[in-house]
Amino acid sequence: MKWSSSIRKWSRLIHRDLSFFFAGMVLIYAISGIVMNHRDTINPNFSIERKEYKIAEKLPGKEGMKRENVLTLLQPLGEEGNYTKHYFPKTDIMKVFLKGGSNLQVNVRTGEAVYESVTRRPLIGAMARLHYNPGQWWTYFADIFAVGLIIITLSGVIMLKGNKGIIGRGGIEMIVGIVIPTLFLLFFFHRITYFICDVLFYLGKKWATYARALAPSPKAIISHIKSFVNHNFYKVFSHVLLLLLIYIYFL
Repeated sequence: MKWSSSIRKWSRLIHRDLSFFFAGMVLIYAISGIVMNHRDTINPNFSIERKEYKIAEKLPGKEGMKRENVLTLLQPLGEEGNYTKHYFPKTDIMKVFLKGGSNLQVNVRTGEAVYESVTRRPLIGAMARLHYNPGQWWTYFADIFAVGLIIITLSGVIMLKGNKGIIGRGGIEMIVGIVIPTLFLLFFFHRITYFICDVLFYLGKKWATYARALAPSPKAIISHIKSFVNHNFYKVFSHVLLLLLIYIYFL
């Protein structure tokens, strides 16, 4: 049909142009998303380096430690110009605060010192800030980007025909891509059971009542799902991926 060919043609054009236009946004959200997923081990805003060493010279105690003494200790680190203040949280422990968030901690009795250098990550930090939505101006562009992703997805679904399109390999891949996040939704949001029951309510009060009577408690749902995930999820997931790869290979 001419109209179907025309739709696929325009879908390819729209898919191509929007993909090029939003390539930068995709990279920003993807890279910052990876970093934020591992924020327990990676600080997206700052790089922190820790250095432990020992000061050979004898140091004055709390009463005798002056600004000049602290600046002398900071000279080997190249931080004498970044000094802000120092104090003693304990009798033998001195902590020195530096500009930018760096700090030096010294045991004035033993000479043991710990220097933490804090430097800002300019590129990744800026990406993470955009990911968090820094202001109203970015909200508008992010909303446009979200709509663009929807259009890219829909155009990608219909722009191919035959075995490589939605009725063939593309449909299999789309189903798998929907099933995987759906499983996580079922795992993390057990209240989906009650949502299903509410949907059934519109189909018939008796059936909905029966479904609610059979539905387990939220704690029981979480327990069953966790048990399934611990024992079967990764096996099922790996088998599905293996079958998908085999299917793609032989198409």
